[in-house]
Amino acid sequence: MSTWNRRSVLAAGAAISAGGMLASSGAADSAAGEETERPDPDLDPDREADWPSYRGGAGHARYLEDGPEFDPGSLETAWAADHDGSVAVADGVVYATTEDGVVALDAADGEPVWETDAVAASDPAVAGDGVYLCGEEVVALDRSDGNVRWESSLEPTEWTSSHTVAHDGVYVVADGSLYALDIEDGSVRWRRDGAAFVPSFGANRPKDYAFTTGTAAANGVVYAGTRGGLLAFDPETGDEVWREQRQYMGRRDNEIFATSEAVLVEGYTTVDCGIHDPETGEYRGPAPMESPAEPAVGTDVHLADSGQAFAAGSIDGGGERWQVSGRLTYGQGVICGDTVYVYLRSNGDPNEVPHHKELVAFDKHDGTENWTLSRNTAPVGEIRAISDETMYVDYEGQLVALRELED
Repeated sequence: MSTWNRRSVLAAGAAISAGGMLASSGAADSAAGEETERPDPDLDPDREADWPSYRGGAGHARYLEDGPEFDPGSLETAWAADHDGSVAVADGVVYATTEDGVVALDAADGEPVWETDAVAASDPAVAGDGVYLCGEEVVALDRSDGNVRWESSLEPTEWTSSHTVAHDGVYVVADGSLYALDIEDGSVRWRRDGAAFVPSFGANRPKDYAFTTGTAAANGVVYAGTRGGLLAFDPETGDEVWREQRQYMGRRDNEIFATSEAVLVEGYTTVDCGIHDPETGEYRGPAPMESPAEPAVGTDVHLADSGQAFAAGSIDGGGERWQVSGRLTYGQGVICGDTVYVYLRSNGDPNEVPHHKELVAFDKHDGTENWTLSRNTAPVGEIRAISDETMYVDYEGQLVALRELED
C-alpha cells in the first residue's frame, strides 16, 4: 500500500468520464544532390509553450533547454485526473486523451475546461486556436470548447504515422505518402509519395521507397524517412532540402527525434538507431537501443535503453557517456536543463537492479544520481510532460500533477 499524501488530489479525476509510387503534387522535386535554398534554421515551431506537443515539441525530442529543477522533498500532488496516453500543455491548460475521448484540464487545479467523446484519436498537439490529434485520420479540435473543426480525408487503408504540428501545417505519413495539411482546414498543402535511392546492395539502379517513419520539425525543416534514407523538406513548399542515404531495416512505424544539434532516427536494425547532422543529414553513427524504446534527444546527449542498461550517449555518434547497468525498462525520460529525469523499473529480477519503480534525477553530463523518489512513497511513474514548474506523471492510470505547493 502506497504511503504518499493524497490530500491535494482533487475530485477532477472522478469527474472525468468519459501503394504504388504516385506523382508528387504541390511542388517540384529537387534533383538529387542539387543545392536548394535552406529555410531559416532559427525558425521555432514551438512558439512559447514548454510542452505544446505529445513528446514535448515539434521535434518530439522530450528536451527542455531551460527546464525547471525539482526538489523531491517539496514535490506534492496538486491534482490527479483520469487519462490514457500522452499529453500536451500550453497556456495553463493540459490536453489529454481518456478512454472516452479528449479532455482539457486547468493546469492549476485539474478541473475540466471541456471534454468531448467525439474523437477517436491520440497524441494531442497544440498550435494557434487548435488541438490536433491523430488516429486513422488527423482531427482538429477548437481549443476553446473541444468542438471538431475539421477531419482529414486521407482514407488510409494500412497505416498512419504519428503527426507533427509546426509552421502552420500538420505533417503526417499515411500509407507510405507524406502529407502537409493546412492547419486551418485540413486541406492538402503538398504531398510526397516516396523517394528514389540506389540500394546499397543489388542492382545499381534507383529504387522507389515509401515513407516508413513518423515526422518531426526543427531547424526550419520537416524530417521524414524511408527505408532508403532520411530526408528533410521545406515545410511550406515540400521542396527537398537534403537527403542522406542509409538503408533502413526497421519497422514501418519508426520515429524521428530532432533538436538543433542532432536528428535521431529509429530503425537501421531492430536494436539500433542512427544519429544524423540536422543541417546536412550526414550520418554520424549508431545509437544502440532496444526497440521499441523511446529516446530523448538534447543538444549534447541522448537517452537510450539498450535492453541491458539505461544509458546516455553522445549526439555526435561518439558512443556512450554513462550508463546505469541492469535490465531496466526506460520509461520516457526527459532531458531538462542539466538534469535527466526518468522513471525506471526492472525488466528482470527487481533485486538485481539499482532502481525499480523509481523516479530518478541524474546529472546529464556524468550520470551522477541527484535524487530518487520511490513509487512506495510517492505517486510517481512515466513522465508525460514537464511544464511551468510542474511534472506530470502516469500513476496507475491517472495523470498526476506534481509541484511545490504554496500554503
